[in-house]
Amino acid sequence: MKREDLKAIGLTDEQVDKIMAENGKDVEKHKTEAETAKTVLSQTKTQLDEANSKIEEFKGLDVDGIKAAAEKYKTDFEKAQADHKIELDRIAYTSASEKFIDSLKPKDGLSRNAILAEFAKKEFKLDGDNFQGASEWAETFKKDNAAHFSDGNDGSSTSVSSGREHGDSLSGSIDKFVSAAMSGAGLSTESK
Repeated sequence: MKREDLKAIGLTDEQVDKIMAENGKDVEKHKTEAETAKTVLSQTKTQLDEANSKIEEFKGLDVDGIKAAAEKYKTDFEKAQADHKIELDRIAYTSASEKFIDSLKPKDGLSRNAILAEFAKKEFKLDGDNFQGASEWAETFKKDNAAHFSDGNDGSSTSVSSGREHGDSLSGSIDKFVSAAMSGAGLSTESK
């Protein structure tokens, strides 16, 4: 579904935005479900292979050896289940983070990655579908970095005075953004 196609049939920008937002929610939901299913399938296959391997080992063991191996296998299985839950939680957290940052309408991909990196540093707690305290953080962050959002300004004098009202210099805001962008892109921020 393309924005241009929707406009071509006579929908307003507001209607197109609503349709695109709903479509985005569906896409994100299915992406998360697909990632979860892939993880579950992979871990189930690994567990089955391990179980088959252990069965072969059991054939040559004595009774005490079987008891010890069974206990070790039980412990390993419980650890694998705990690791699996951690991985599923990580996938859900990452998906929710990306969805939240996308809702802020970053200006471009570089801005999105930098904003995601800054968001990740805050380690907000995910409560259902919402992050505790994230809305307040986002409001301040958008004010301080308005030029990096599609609904912000172009960084002209309004942005400069807004940054100074919060005690930040324009240079400091730019340095923080560049550092966050480099971090989000996986580049080192240390001076050489």
